[in-house]
Amino acid sequence: MSLYGAGVRFGDVCRLTTECVRTVEGRPWLHYRMAKTGKHVEVPLPDRALEIIARWEGPWRPLIFPFLRPGDTGDPVRERRRIASMNASTNEALKKLAAMAGLERPEELSMHVARHTFADLARRAGSLYVVSRLLGHANLKVTERYLAGFDREAAADLSRRLWEER
Repeated sequence: MSLYGAGVRFGDVCRLTTECVRTVEGRPWLHYRMAKTGKHVEVPLPDRALEIIARWEGPWRPLIFPFLRPGDTGDPVRERRRIASMNASTNEALKKLAAMAGLERPEELSMHVARHTFADLARRAGSLYVVSRLLGHANLKVTERYLAGFDREAAADLSRRLWEER
């Protein structure tokens, strides 16, 4: 869901409610306020995101996912502690699943990787300005620093497309 929601941070995924998914002109959109920055985000959701949301129907509604318990959202300290605990548990589960699947470097997989993956895919497909806005960054310099690690790979890819495919 993080990837399909334009790199939604884990804490924000935990806080998503059914009211965050709205239909605008016949298309589903995710609307939420980032806890870290306070910025309001609106992003269209692909069908795959809706399939994930539908899979999590349960008694924890109106929350979309069952990370938070009743009472967690009324106390900011308790909420942050619960989210940190759930993030650690989720990251450990991801690492185990990645190892079972035979992925390279499973120890590097985390929920935050989805945010970086979205940022890199979006940068390759579109405007750095739009990527920056969707990630909730204060300015383009932050986004450029955020994506700096992908520059070598992007340069190699560009070189292949320019010179090796001809």
